[in-house]
Amino acid sequence: MHETYNALAEDLKAIGIPCAENDWNTRPRAPYITYALEFPAETLYADDQKVLEAWEGSIDLYATGKYGNGYAEMIEAALNRHCDGCWRRETNGRWDRETNEFHFEWVFQTED
Repeated sequence: MHETYNALAEDLKAIGIPCAENDWNTRPRAPYITYALEFPAETLYADDQKVLEAWEGSIDLYATGKYGNGYAEMIEAALNRHCDGCWRRETNGRWDRETNEFHFEWVFQTED
């Protein structure tokens, strides 16, 4: 289950950017990334059996540069490889005054 998400996660790790855990008190300095599957988006049934299940997730990039320090393009390349175009950039480099970081967010769907 979630083979596509696991492959995407491996590609994101290979980019070499630190990943923050859910504990915001221990997050690293920018640039860093967070990602997760969040909820089932759609399920397809046939002959009373689950045939396909799509899950929605998100990726957040926090960077010091306005254009994501080059990581935004690498994240989008990973999304293209694993999500068959089922993703969108939700936030494009919004400045966060509290953390002094630029925030990028992508929403994606995977099917397994």
